[in-house]
Amino acid sequence: MNPNEPCCRCHLESRQIFSSGRQSPYCKQCGIVRHSIYYKKNPHAARRRSKDHYNRNKREYLARNLKKRFGLTLEEYDKMCEQQKGLCYACKEPETSFSNAAKSDLHLSIDHDHRTGRVRKLLCSRCNKILGHAKDRIDILLHLIDYLREHSN
Repeated sequence: MNPNEPCCRCHLESRQIFSSGRQSPYCKQCGIVRHSIYYKKNPHAARRRSKDHYNRNKREYLARNLKKRFGLTLEEYDKMCEQQKGLCYACKEPETSFSNAAKSDLHLSIDHDHRTGRVRKLLCSRCNKILGHAKDRIDILLHLIDYLREHSN
C-alpha cells in the first residue's frame, strides 16, 4: 500500500486511505463522484446498503442522534430508561408504537422543553405526541381533561 500512489481515475491526487487502513483506488473527490453515479443508477442498491448499514449499527446511530439532538450519551439514556423501568413516565406503559422496526428496536422518546432544550423524562411516542400536539401548554391539557369529564358516561 503506497499512500502516494495516484488515483486510478484522475491520476492527479493521492489515493484515499480509510480509517480502517484500507486504501481506495480513488482519491476522495473521485470516490465521491463514483459513488454518486453508482447510486443514481442503482437507487435500490443504495437504499438496501444504507438500511443494512443502519441495521448493523443501530446503537451507534442512536448514540449519535442522542448526542446531537439532546446532548445525552447512550449511557445516560440507558440509565434514565433503567430508572423508569423501561416504562413511559406519564402512562407507566412500555413503548408499543413502531413502524418498520423490530419489536426489540423500540425505545422511549426523550421529552424535552422546546424552548430551553432541557431534557425532562422518557415518554412513549403516544404520550410524547399528546404533549407535542398540545404545544406543552397546560391550559390546553386542562381544557381537554374538562372536556373528557363533561362528556364521559
